[in-house]
Amino acid sequence: MNHTINVGLRKREERALMRYKQQNVLVDQYQTHHKQVIDLVNNTKAIKSMFNKQDSEQQRPKITTYNELEQLFGKLNYTDIEMKSTMLLICQSILESIAIEKHLEFQSNAEMVQYAKFKPLLEKVKQSTWFNSLEQYRYKFHHYKSGQYLNYWKADTTPAILGDDYIRFHSTTKDSSEYINRFKTSFESYQKDPDHIILGLSIVQTLLQCSKYTPTIEIWTYLLSQFQRFNLDNFATIIYISLFHYKHQPTVLAKHPQMLTAPIMPDHFTHLIQVDPEILGPIFTYQARHQDLETAVDLLAFLQLDRVIKEKHPYMWARSGIHFIRIPQTIFVGPELTISRQCMYTIMRACLDLKLYSYFGLLFDKILVNSLDLNRIKLNTGNYKLVENLFDEELCILWFEYCKDTVDSKAVGWLLTYFLPKFLERQGQFSDKFKSEFKQMMILCDYEMKYQELSKKYGL
Repeated sequence: MNHTINVGLRKREERALMRYKQQNVLVDQYQTHHKQVIDLVNNTKAIKSMFNKQDSEQQRPKITTYNELEQLFGKLNYTDIEMKSTMLLICQSILESIAIEKHLEFQSNAEMVQYAKFKPLLEKVKQSTWFNSLEQYRYKFHHYKSGQYLNYWKADTTPAILGDDYIRFHSTTKDSSEYINRFKTSFESYQKDPDHIILGLSIVQTLLQCSKYTPTIEIWTYLLSQFQRFNLDNFATIIYISLFHYKHQPTVLAKHPQMLTAPIMPDHFTHLIQVDPEILGPIFTYQARHQDLETAVDLLAFLQLDRVIKEKHPYMWARSGIHFIRIPQTIFVGPELTISRQCMYTIMRACLDLKLYSYFGLLFDKILVNSLDLNRIKLNTGNYKLVENLFDEELCILWFEYCKDTVDSKAVGWLLTYFLPKFLERQGQFSDKFKSEFKQMMILCDYEMKYQELSKKYGL
């Protein structure tokens, strides 16, 4: 038995010794090969013989400008993956929506449904806030935002698609004017002939064909605003839900027990506002059209209203009996970002539509303390600058509507004391809407005598 064990151990040792010798041989071979490569690289004559300096200098073109480089290689193409994936997601979603609508129209005719009765239902499709299932949205969002669309499993895919030659930009310069000019033409045509299917196809065509410059978030700001302006909520929703980063997919694609999708958080919009703060306007309008009070209040964090309260005593709310529901904590997006007065008016209008009256006056305070001039308002507080004549007709009308909705006599008295007299003297002429809203506010809030006085004095 011991003899058998010894024989087994001896064989194992022999095998181990053999492997060791083989490894030593491999090491020696590697070192020899490595030394030969080093010797070859160090041989300057051998290296120089590979290149003909005189010929290379004669053949090498002298490139000193971008235009010369472009002439040498033809048009240079660039890509912006985030912009491209968003474009493709929006294009497919719009085309699918149109295809479904046309299929429903075809089915109604094929099944001999009375088209006159069915047509109003088809008309409501364009105003539908959600025309895709959550399952389809999850698939398309992941497919495009993750870059999965760049992979092809079909062997016969054309070289053009394999080469990724669609949606490329010929310059790294950020400029959205080419897209927006074509969008404007499309919406002008829609005003003359309101066919939303042709409009949708025109938008897709623009997104796929334009290529002169690399567009920015501004194109989505414009489309979201215009689709909502013309009550095309289906297309507006497609734009809205396509803007989020892929990193947001765990929350964006989640399922809420009482909603089709999970609630949106302010963080989902930060990357958009950092590039184009004006997108806050149509985003707030979207919340108002969908009566999403909670998201609208959360988005006020970008306006840093808590800092307005802390650093400046609010002019209005020291005199008003309305109290805040809650003030969202500030979200800092950049030191020099500004929004236009028109964007702020859109936000104030959304608060009125959502009946978030407790924030209206604080938004006005934001205009007072953070205006850089008559058009620009800083998102961040600090470095205050006195800007005169901030009241214009549109701001007055917003105040009139607020006072009517809340029947806030204190606010009316405050306006009549501090702002309206100077504005009325400066303005001179007033629109019919201004006169109508002013009259309704004054009568509703028991200032009829004062209205008669001002109406006679200023021609109201």
